[in-house]
Amino acid sequence: MENSITYPFLQSLIGRTIRVYKGGPESKTGLLADVKEDFLVLSTKENGVIYYAMNHLKSIVEDSHAPMNAAGAPVLHEVANTFTELLASLIHKVVRVNQGGPESKSGRLLAVKEDHIVVAAEGNEIIYYATEHIRSVSETADKKAAEWTEFPAYLEALNLPVLLYGSKHQWLTINRGGPESLDGILVEVLEDHIVLVHNEKIFRVAPYHIKSISIGARGKKQNSDSGNENNESKSQEKNESSGQDKSQSSKQENKNNGSKDWSQALLQALAKESMQGIAARLNEQKGGRTRKN
Repeated sequence: MENSITYPFLQSLIGRTIRVYKGGPESKTGLLADVKEDFLVLSTKENGVIYYAMNHLKSIVEDSHAPMNAAGAPVLHEVANTFTELLASLIHKVVRVNQGGPESKSGRLLAVKEDHIVVAAEGNEIIYYATEHIRSVSETADKKAAEWTEFPAYLEALNLPVLLYGSKHQWLTINRGGPESLDGILVEVLEDHIVLVHNEKIFRVAPYHIKSISIGARGKKQNSDSGNENNESKSQEKNESSGQDKSQSSKQENKNNGSKDWSQALLQALAKESMQGIAARLNEQKGGRTRKN
């Protein structure tokens, strides 16, 4: 993962019981099994093994009275050094993206792309998650999701700019909940923002703040759920407010770099992909069904 943040002190905590995040839906307690290049591995009793991206890490709470277990746990991190490699090793598995909040969802991981992943969720919903905004991922024992053998077709795209270009004039949901969740028809994809239209309102969205994308209107149940998830998200923001100042300069740097990367990717998309070619590929994919390998 580009612009990753590392914390050398975490190496000394391997084998100890810690709580990742002081509070909020992402906060979990377990054994720190390993620390990799840009993610850590937490083995928990209730939620299994959770992989946390260090880019979003704000606090670690150590239980000084818990016994140390240097053996750790046998998990997938043994074959992955980076968060992107880890995600690739989870393709076709049922995963939970994030542990809570509006952007948390369980589903089958269908693909890992240059800057996003593709997840098939309940109700034939396809969600495209921006990798840089994923806080954590874990395998889940969701029996219903494990029984899925067919999934709706999804848009094959090298990166998010190409994905959005292929989705022009369609109904999109940008971010799944919280104050920055938007629904509308995508009318423009520009170098520094995208434009959505919903009724009489025109929304201009900076690409760095796009956490997830869903193509097509979401149901009433999902919209109702996002209200509950929004409350959960506010709780997390309140509990972690003390750590925001510390990482502000790093986030601003990532934001600036993200805008540059977006512009470069967009220019490449314009040079290599004609709108007719993208539209033809999208129509072709709509006619088929994607099956689990």
